[in-house]
Amino acid sequence: LTAAPPALGRDAATVAALLDEGAEVPGRRTAGIRELLEAFDRRLLDSAITRAVERARDALMRVTLAQPPAPSQASPIQLEELLLMAYPDRVCRRREGDPGLARLVEGGGVRLADPSAVRGELFLALDVRRGAQAQAQQADVRLVAQIEEAWLERDLPQNIVREELAFFDEAGQRVVNLRRRRYRDLVLSEERGGRPNPQAAAALLLSRFLEEVQRPGAEAKGDDELQTRLLMLDRHLPPHLRPPSAPPRLVEDRQMLEIACRQVGDEASPSLARVREVVRQMAQGQLQASPWQRALREHAPEAIEAPTGSRIRLDWSAADAQAPRGPVLAVRLQEMFGMAATPRVCGGVVPVILHLLGPNFRPVQITDDLASFWKNTYPQVRKDLRARYPKHSWPEDPLRAPAVRGARRRGSP
Repeated sequence: LTAAPPALGRDAATVAALLDEGAEVPGRRTAGIRELLEAFDRRLLDSAITRAVERARDALMRVTLAQPPAPSQASPIQLEELLLMAYPDRVCRRREGDPGLARLVEGGGVRLADPSAVRGELFLALDVRRGAQAQAQQADVRLVAQIEEAWLERDLPQNIVREELAFFDEAGQRVVNLRRRRYRDLVLSEERGGRPNPQAAAALLLSRFLEEVQRPGAEAKGDDELQTRLLMLDRHLPPHLRPPSAPPRLVEDRQMLEIACRQVGDEASPSLARVREVVRQMAQGQLQASPWQRALREHAPEAIEAPTGSRIRLDWSAADAQAPRGPVLAVRLQEMFGMAATPRVCGGVVPVILHLLGPNFRPVQITDDLASFWKNTYPQVRKDLRARYPKHSWPEDPLRAPAVRGARRRGSP
């Protein structure tokens, strides 16, 4: 009332009286404040409430007339803006995806029985009721007033907070900077962009990295290839082939992880992939002067040479140190002609899982027993593939045939 300009004095006093008397628009489950004011002016309310509102309004107008006039503003004040000044703790913002639900500033949620009573995102919940039928932390709103975001900035600037914070984006697996503007605890807008705070980014990356490696089965799965190779050697390399010192445990080296996270956290776009890369580089640097470097090269190599001479990379992400299960070697079947037994790692203890590929580079057999495959399965595979790919070599005796990379040359058997 004290902030109302003279042109709004009567309406402001009437609305104050209507709210004080708990008046409602007949037949409306949720109504706007202007609907209530119109219903009063048209004398659609209960006669007893109407008389009580008139008495209260007149008394309020006598009081406000004795007050000094409200200071003029550059922009004209609306009735709903006056209500915002009176009820700064009733601001609500609708939830995305459900126009009937909204979040009340500093206190749970509210439900609009008739969502059409509010057109925009922001409104005031003037009549909040928590009846027996209301859901937990979700009250029914019977009377609302539409408000504009600009009013919050103009009339209640002390409640506007601007902040930047870092959070871990699960989809992108990276730390993202978030610029947020909120009214008290109610978020008004947020956008991604800018460089995250280095300390916050480093802490988030470290926490997320440790969470991954401490998950059940994470060590056996071995998300990091180098660590997986070391784990496989530590578990399965025969004693006479083991280096005298213990292998480095990258996931347990907290100091190394912290250094890597601080380094990555200071980058423009800090990601978990970059942490793994930096940790891998640091570990490789340590391994250069370690006897485990030679053990890795000889007994847990990155690649294996096929009979054709091709160096084919092993997929160590499929290895499991506890099972044990060896790495995967995806190789064309014809490149394995002449190899009698399955290649092995970890000093010959763990067989490689062979994905034997057809000419279309799709697996025709998955096995860790190549000798059994040649003897028992190859004849049927040869029959099927020979009909589909007649230009390729399909010898009856694969152990005596030369290994080939592609289709056979003209004139070859």
